[in-house]
Amino acid sequence: MKSAVVKAKLGHEEELAAIRRLDAQARRLEATASGPSVEAVIAGELARSHDYGGRSVFGWEPPATYDPAARPG
Repeated sequence: MKSAVVKAKLGHEEELAAIRRLDAQARRLEATASGPSVEAVIAGELARSHDYGGRSVFGWEPPATYDPAARPG
């Protein structure tokens, strides 16, 4: 979002004001948001990526029975 604000051809003061408003909204949302953690969402996506025919930086994703702890890292 910050890069979008910077690319919007606003003056410096308008950029700072827009970033402040975005920050305030993000903080308000984070305070009331519920649901799984980011780590849980990522783990779920990794577990299902083989089903989608996905790849990762490690190559083709193996089936879900694969132990994610064994990933190179």
